[in-house]
Amino acid sequence: MKSSNSFFVILGIENQTDIHYAMPVRNMLYNALTYYEQVEEIASYNKENRIYIDNGFLSGYTKNDKLRPVITVTLYWGDKPWDAPTTLKEMLIETDNATLSLVDDVNCNLFSIVDTHEFPEYQTELKELFSLLNARNNGESMYSLVESDEHFKHISKETAEMMRDFANIKLPHKNKEGEYNMCKAVLDIQKMGEDKARLEAIKNIMKNGNQTFEQACILLGITKDDKCKYQKMI
Repeated sequence: MKSSNSFFVILGIENQTDIHYAMPVRNMLYNALTYYEQVEEIASYNKENRIYIDNGFLSGYTKNDKLRPVITVTLYWGDKPWDAPTTLKEMLIETDNATLSLVDDVNCNLFSIVDTHEFPEYQTELKELFSLLNARNNGESMYSLVESDEHFKHISKETAEMMRDFANIKLPHKNKEGEYNMCKAVLDIQKMGEDKARLEAIKNIMKNGNQTFEQACILLGITKDDKCKYQKMI
């Protein structure tokens, strides 16, 4: 529907944290119900106001009535690549082209964060959020991302909490402006990974090399301060 220079649509967002292998059918159902609700609403208005044109008396919906377009977008937040169908026709059994041409297809309008290669500039922090979630499976990529973009040093509470929940990041203390430095948060993750690897190396040397804790630390070149830290972790 258009009013002066504006177009109006009904936009629905389906948030998915898991892959749904029947997503096109699910979205088709939502869209159909939304269209049906529009028809019912218009028909109810016409009947209450006794607006009937041609055969509109029975349905209440006249030939002059129009519906707003309904668009459902599937926003996938998961960390695994989307491998489910994105259209209704992909879900159908193998059939001939003549039959298939009569089938109305439905597209689930998938936006998969983990499968996207470039993100547009948003007026909000969506680019930072989506970019970080896109890189969450690769520690080096995630660290390079936050190091190369100053925006990650000034992330709002709401966005930082979503990064924490979807990327499994422990939030640092917020600054006096109430913002979060996600560069520090990602660096802490990297350090945790390094600590875990070095701790496993110490244990292996002690077990398989018949070495003491002190000897293992010397072989690995571990400093005195770090040695105390790892000793507490064993």
